[in-house]
Amino acid sequence: MEFCISDLVGGIAAAIPDREAFVTPASRTTWAEFDARATRIATGLGRLGLGCRGDTSRVTSLEDRIHTVQDHVGLLCGNCPEYIEAMVGAFRTRAVPVNVNYRYTAKELAYVIADADLAAVVYQLRFGPELAAAVRETGRDIGLVHLDDGSGEEPLEGSIDWQELLADEEDTVHQSADLLSMDLPDPSADDRYILYTGGTTGWPKGAVWRQEDWFFSALGGALRDFSTPEEAVNWAARRRPLPGIAASPFMHGGGHWAAFVVLLQGGTVVIPDSPDHLDPSAIWSAVESERVVYLQLIGDAFLGPLVDELERGDYDVSSLRFVMSSGAIASPARKQALLRRIPRLRVLDTVGSSESGATATKESTAEDLPSESGAQQFTLSSTAEVLTLEEPYRRAPTGESGWLAQSGRVPLGYYKDAAKTAATFPVVDGVRFSIPGDQAMRTEDGSIVLLGRGSQCINTGGEKVFPEEVEQALKSHPSVGDALVAGYAHERWGQAVGAVVALRPGASTTAEDLASHLRPSLAGYKIPRRWVFRDSVSRNQVGKPDYLWAREQLAE
Repeated sequence: MEFCISDLVGGIAAAIPDREAFVTPASRTTWAEFDARATRIATGLGRLGLGCRGDTSRVTSLEDRIHTVQDHVGLLCGNCPEYIEAMVGAFRTRAVPVNVNYRYTAKELAYVIADADLAAVVYQLRFGPELAAAVRETGRDIGLVHLDDGSGEEPLEGSIDWQELLADEEDTVHQSADLLSMDLPDPSADDRYILYTGGTTGWPKGAVWRQEDWFFSALGGALRDFSTPEEAVNWAARRRPLPGIAASPFMHGGGHWAAFVVLLQGGTVVIPDSPDHLDPSAIWSAVESERVVYLQLIGDAFLGPLVDELERGDYDVSSLRFVMSSGAIASPARKQALLRRIPRLRVLDTVGSSESGATATKESTAEDLPSESGAQQFTLSSTAEVLTLEEPYRRAPTGESGWLAQSGRVPLGYYKDAAKTAATFPVVDGVRFSIPGDQAMRTEDGSIVLLGRGSQCINTGGEKVFPEEVEQALKSHPSVGDALVAGYAHERWGQAVGAVVALRPGASTTAEDLASHLRPSLAGYKIPRRWVFRDSVSRNQVGKPDYLWAREQLAE
């Protein structure tokens, strides 16, 4: 039996048609409406010639499985029901939805369009200007579908209105009869899902999952060990309604993964009135009005403002039972403050990545308040391991640091990048592992202490920033002779981006001027918040950067 997301959605919708699937401040969508809209989207994408032109189950080699004949559809939208509907609609026509970061500049968008081989992009009008510039830079002819978001921006030339894509067959009389009678294809567990992620290099890369593996590793399937799709559907239909909020942007894995976790339990995704940014008041108001049970967020970058607002305001949050932090670990102090305010709450920290799904977890409750000092210990998943830092990889001894690794249902690899695929997904004693770059240490009781990323990647509020990319952009400034970029501790974001800059002889500039220089080419969260000017930057004998020195300079 094969587990396919569109079939699971269809089965749940048939079992609980009148239960709500989405709630926003302006709309309420039942499961029956959700399922029907996904089918209409699939049909509309098919009319545009998008879908699958081959049998993915027959492809055997890793490289061929990554380069399939499924069309890739980019999603450039804030949090809205249409984002998830478009994903399911793409799955239903056997196309591949691809997340696109709406904070990207035109240059960054152009890279993703080209690297992901996007055949079409579904976008909200407010992101149209950057998208237009990106499409021009690529020189590609791609399909465009726009959502009217009330921003007042004009649709791009040749763009199709979302409502036209959704049009019923009776409304699309201009289409040929053979297209209108087109049957949707049967999905396969081998159909792809691609998640673009920062990883450990400057440009994002696409982690390619089989849908079935994604369901079990990231969407909760493994927790119940379902043997058939019918079992998963029946379990979801029998559960009490679960209203949940994914506070993270859907454009990130953590956001749309959390939304699907709620949906595949027969739940309701509640979307507060703040689609592109964190609005603590809107989130707590939605928790109160919709009696939300589950809330997903990203570490202290989200939890800090949420706790502060909760302590200032007067909200009834007694319905909330679960808070899951993904993408960044929540600090003990913030978890303590939340648990004192909501004593019946369970706070779950999850360690994982786009390349592994959930690898380790830690649960905190009011009865077991997390210590404000000392390392936090996590429980490994049944398919996770700590491997030695050096090859040949083996299980790391207790008390020694190693790579946090996941086996079992992991991605097929990175899209169009065989070298990074081989490095991140090595085979150890006949077992294929995912080693995204987190380091950990096993303790005597079998739990682990998370040590952090092995690379120099900066995690600022769940966003990944890569020093080399920012350094190269800085060095394009005529006054900059050299630069190192590193993270420093930040109360809200966990880490923030800092830069140590050495100017050219006789040159002068300011931090404000450098920041202005970066803005056209870098997303806002990548621009340094702290600047240190030195006569030179520290490098070793072969010119490699001394990031430890850079972090020390930024901490002073």
